[in-house]
Amino acid sequence: MKPTPLRKATTQAYPDFDDKKAAAYGGLVKDFTTGQRAVHLTAYGRQSITPAHVTTNGAEILHARYKRYKRYHQDVTYVATEVAEGTESGGVAAEGTIKEQEEA
Repeated sequence: MKPTPLRKATTQAYPDFDDKKAAAYGGLVKDFTTGQRAVHLTAYGRQSITPAHVTTNGAEILHARYKRYKRYHQDVTYVATEVAEGTESGGVAAEGTIKEQEEA
């Protein structure tokens, strides 16, 4: 099959472009918006919502900030894992792929 001008331009601009992943993009978007991953992320988001706790005690404020900081990084790891698994053809992501998503 002869490559189209768009394909030639894309390959030239992005040599690491993988058209198989691009073809799967629509399914990935659907999975994250209405599919099983959407259900998982929505449920996880509901678990992470907690009322704000503010006191005048400095130690309690620092502890609350630490808990929010720790929770943020847990959220990043969870979402990165879901995204990495969604982009892998077998649905199982390697640790390196998850780390790439966390950094992105």
